[in-house]
Amino acid sequence: RRLLQGGEVLISPPPNIENCELRAAYLMFLEMCISLLFAYFILHSHILLYFLLLFRWYDGSLTIPDTNDLCSNFNKWPWVDFFRCVWPEEHQPQIEHNGRIPVGLNERMLEWNTCAIDNLRADYRNRMFPKPDANEDNEAPSSPLRSLITFSHFLPNQQCLPDWKDVNCETFLKDEWFDHGAADTSAKFAKVAGSKNMDEQIRSIIPSSSSSSTLSEKNDVRHIHVFGHSHRPKDFTYKGVRYIHNPLGYSRERDMHMVSQDVNFQLIWDTTRAEGEVAGESVIRYWEEKGGGVEALQKRMILRRKKRGAVVRQLVEDTRKKVKK
Repeated sequence: RRLLQGGEVLISPPPNIENCELRAAYLMFLEMCISLLFAYFILHSHILLYFLLLFRWYDGSLTIPDTNDLCSNFNKWPWVDFFRCVWPEEHQPQIEHNGRIPVGLNERMLEWNTCAIDNLRADYRNRMFPKPDANEDNEAPSSPLRSLITFSHFLPNQQCLPDWKDVNCETFLKDEWFDHGAADTSAKFAKVAGSKNMDEQIRSIIPSSSSSSTLSEKNDVRHIHVFGHSHRPKDFTYKGVRYIHNPLGYSRERDMHMVSQDVNFQLIWDTTRAEGEVAGESVIRYWEEKGGGVEALQKRMILRRKKRGAVVRQLVEDTRKKVKK
């Protein structure tokens, strides 16, 4: 715990990191990130803004129902994590447990987040509901704008999946939404996309006004969750939380208009604005909304195959010429 220009920064390393060098590296990285992020709270005395980085892995809980036929060869799917990640014995994947997904790892990371969440929640409670004899430094600004921005690499719910087209629909419409010719890949990705427990955890940090918790009695808390992993742009609000993904993507994904060809940083919070948050254009399925839809996507796929074929043929021809020499 240390003070930064009057703003408190709480640094809580996962309790199970035993390697000293790894623990030190984690502390240095987290301290750097939080020092920068908490600057937003310092710049505006009327804004009570919290940032929280969350640990998580995927656990198969975002699997799309009724897609067993599309995932029949999941255990042989060349997902890079399956080949590059080596897990301790207690987390070894089991065939009967989503094939090659590590067992119990997500629950372990859930515990890692608990300490930081408890610290944040306690700090919020002390500021919003100070005791009569509390130190004035812990009091919240008068009528503050209460905001929380959480971050994770993996997806927190099914609504964040690339092909979930209606965020207000609780059921995946398989026949309608798998309309792009790559349903098997999409179904397999859902298994390694993230964890629904993450959404439950981030929503528990500071409950909304619909909750009976005393943490939410004064007014709503504006909550933004930034995630990554899927390489598919998103910006939408679901049950009071705004979800944002602004990926760079691979060059081939930009060429296919799966992501913006002119991708740039997205401003989601402006310290010069009284309201802080910067609204964004709704994005659900970028390639459909901005890239011309299924027909345009299929044309680009055909064109890309032709270009790749031409490159391969040229490489073969060049190799033959070198061999002859």
